[in-house]
Amino acid sequence: MTLLRFSLFASLLQIGCTTTRPERTASTVAEARLCLEPGALQPGQRVRVERRTCEGLDCTVDPVARGEVVRLVGDRCAMVRIGMGAPIHRGDEVELSPPPPSTRASR
Repeated sequence: MTLLRFSLFASLLQIGCTTTRPERTASTVAEARLCLEPGALQPGQRVRVERRTCEGLDCTVDPVARGEVVRLVGDRCAMVRIGMGAPIHRGDEVELSPPPPSTRASR
């Protein structure tokens, strides 16, 4: 009985230690090149990438990544900062938020 109590106490002690340890997380970001029609992209603009998958006539749209335009590359392309591990593929669909107010007024 004493051995059982000791092992139970040791188990609870280990659980307490694992729940009180500070959580360590890391986030990484990557940049993806996005090209649309001229003038469509503005720095600071939010971007959502979605993938359409169809089986016969049944299609689903799944979110792939979210990001933000960080800089323009020419008049058609921009570098977008996205979360690492988001598998973006050619042909994925892009939804744009309206440009930030400061860039909208300067058009």
